[in-house]
Amino acid sequence: RNPGKANDESASISIRSSSSSALLRLPVVAMDMMPLALLNFTGSVGGDALPLRVKSPSFILARFHQSTTYPGKLNTIRITLVTNVDCLDAAPHAFINETIVTITGLIGSATPSSSQLAVGGPGAAIFGGTGAWYQNSGTLMLKIAAGHKIAAGSAIDLTLPLVNPARGCQSPRLFTYVAAVCARVGSDTNGSLVMPARYIDVDLATALDEPGSVAGDSAPLFVRSPSFVVRQISQSNPVAGAVNIITLTLIANVDLSSSTVLTLRGLAPTSTPSSPRTLLAGGYSVSPQLGSGTGTYNFYGDTWTSNDRGSTWLQ
Repeated sequence: RNPGKANDESASISIRSSSSSALLRLPVVAMDMMPLALLNFTGSVGGDALPLRVKSPSFILARFHQSTTYPGKLNTIRITLVTNVDCLDAAPHAFINETIVTITGLIGSATPSSSQLAVGGPGAAIFGGTGAWYQNSGTLMLKIAAGHKIAAGSAIDLTLPLVNPARGCQSPRLFTYVAAVCARVGSDTNGSLVMPARYIDVDLATALDEPGSVAGDSAPLFVRSPSFVVRQISQSNPVAGAVNIITLTLIANVDLSSSTVLTLRGLAPTSTPSSPRTLLAGGYSVSPQLGSGTGTYNFYGDTWTSNDRGSTWLQ
């Protein structure tokens, strides 16, 4: 078994042979090390294969991913944690009051504080399905439930439902740590062990499965300001004097109410006189919460303004 204390330096190991035969007495030589080799466990890095290099108890993986950048929407934060020691529940160990995984820095969420915020995912049962949530500090405290543990090297996958803020914001810097861990190392049991804080690995390369998303949107609690995330316009006929159908595709990242008026400027020059006009029936789809209808619009000079407040055109 590895020693109970960390050791960043690998042992200096040599080999020789002894024999009654002089021909079989081989000189002492240093063993060849493999400084770049990885081990077959999550989070392994170069150098882990060096004999008796022992790491401190820590998170070897802490990855977060979100489901939406839209302001005011329910956002599913997906969490993956891996430790290099067993994190046990407190019940069998009289010297441990509780074992808690703490995630902090999720600042800006509109989700109010709760002593029992529901968490989901395959690993939720380890923490009894809930955690203590503190809105102001953006802190989630997850207590390992009786009879459960975080096994060393095993990925714990959780989901955390948080409501995004109503305004745009950058992703905060997150970190996580475990307090009062019971880590069994050989025949020893270290109670009251605190893992060092680890900053979260943020995915800056992945786009989300939502309109208008780009790489980096999966960073937790990165929220875009209210806007049209899709705003496309095209025409049907470029010939002078011909009837031309202008097609708009608009997707907003916030709900637009029935009082919303859309104004499109710059539609000039055109020979269409200023007047109220009717949208082509079936030429658009309407946000479900805003009802439906053919709709009308006012066209004056180079400006188009929707005036049917019961139906706002989103796509």
